[in-house]
Amino acid sequence: LYRYLESSPVDFFCAFKFSPEEEAKASRFPDQVPEDIKEKRLEAISKLGWEKLEEFYEKQKGKTIEALIENEWDEENFIGRAWFQGPEADGSILVKKKTTISPPLFSKVKILNKRKKPWNICLNPECPSKREER
Repeated sequence: LYRYLESSPVDFFCAFKFSPEEEAKASRFPDQVPEDIKEKRLEAISKLGWEKLEEFYEKQKGKTIEALIENEWDEENFIGRAWFQGPEADGSILVKKKTTISPPLFSKVKILNKRKKPWNICLNPECPSKREER
């Protein structure tokens, strides 16, 4: 699986380790994978997922995309989502307030940079240094 995902054009994926469920046939298979091996595999594949996402975000810099501007974030920024960000799962974008608008609305925005955490894309050079959790 690791080699397949490493060579595939997938931009991001989530992984989880198997946990036996009563109704699942796999929970009754002999020779279950030990927990420590599951943990090592999960760690390796999760790291690969973040690396692929980081590469994807890097490729987005300089592009103009349509984004859903959802709300005001602070006095200088709006917060919203790009087409590749699901609600409550994939982070958000910050858009510098350059005009008076009334969210929610769709708007074309140019991606100028990204923040340190790969799941938060920032669309202006003066992004806040850390995102508060809501």
